[in-house]
Amino acid sequence: MRPTHFTTEVDMLIGSRSLIGIGTTSANSASTADVTDIIGSGYRRTGQLITTDYIDRLSIQQNFATRVENVTPYLVVTYTGNIVLFPTSDIWIDQVRLAPQRIEVDDYTQTRLQLESSGYDAQTGLGPIRWGSWATTWTGSSATSSSRTVQTGSSSRNTGRAIVTTNSFNTTTTTTTTRTGNSTRAGSRLRVSETTETINEGDRVVSSDVIPFMRSRNIEFTGRRFKPRTRLYGFFDGTDVNRFIIPKLIEIRMISGSFTSGQIVQGRMPSSVTSGVAIPTISFRVANSNHKYGPISAPTDIFTTSPYDENYTIPTQYSSSSIILNLDTRSLAESNQSLYRGWIRTGMRLRTNTGEAENNKM
Repeated sequence: MRPTHFTTEVDMLIGSRSLIGIGTTSANSASTADVTDIIGSGYRRTGQLITTDYIDRLSIQQNFATRVENVTPYLVVTYTGNIVLFPTSDIWIDQVRLAPQRIEVDDYTQTRLQLESSGYDAQTGLGPIRWGSWATTWTGSSATSSSRTVQTGSSSRNTGRAIVTTNSFNTTTTTTTTRTGNSTRAGSRLRVSETTETINEGDRVVSSDVIPFMRSRNIEFTGRRFKPRTRLYGFFDGTDVNRFIIPKLIEIRMISGSFTSGQIVQGRMPSSVTSGVAIPTISFRVANSNHKYGPISAPTDIFTTSPYDENYTIPTQYSSSSIILNLDTRSLAESNQSLYRGWIRTGMRLRTNTGEAENNKM
């Protein structure tokens, strides 16, 4: 049930809670080949293939099938070995893309004569000022008063005893009120300017082709049914790749501490040692000391003796005197987590947070 698309940079990862750590803490010993806590229902897993669930039903059964039986099988000894690769194929898509196309759109369409006829300055694009009406805002007032008295007449009469004089006066009072305020008006002036808008139409895929050559990555190969104690050599399309082959069981010399299953080992060459242009480095996960097949912490099949020394029995756990380091080749071949990669050389220092060793033989 893989989506019908291809990926050019990121490989998909199986949806396991223990592997990814969804709703729990991810287990450092979890492997995509063995996890069973896949998120979801109604599916069936067959190896690395996940499909919708189905039921197997027997259609035809032959109870009398024949077989070949050698008359003297003890006189015929053949070794027909087979090698299984993981991943079985690695399709890598190369895309040819055009760079994003950017188009500049100019919305300035008026000509010089059109601007001048409308009263605009053809050089600056400024138009005439349009003034609004005055607006007066009164802020206060003050009043002053003055009086002026003027005699308007005079009359006299004789009462017999005295002469009485009567004068007439006219008093004028003037009050002046002064109001203070501000009068303002606003004007507006338009400016016609050029505006350039950039439109990005994005990139475009021209072609998608399957790359005919293999990309740089780790590949796990498992050989079975070979003649015991036989040295094998690796070639890819006639090219010798033995210097890049990483054995599952690495011969080491412990320097300090010890290793534990599930730890991530970082391998670096000493600063005084170089190997041509490419300096080897490696990052891998440790499996149980005697692990052969199955989960790295609970193997279903184990190594009993060392392939390098038939008199040495491989213990189940690591110690400060271990001479074999068991590498988890499956996780090294998977590229979806980008945690494990690289290759190993003699003299490389292998370190974890609890131990350090040196690869003393390849």
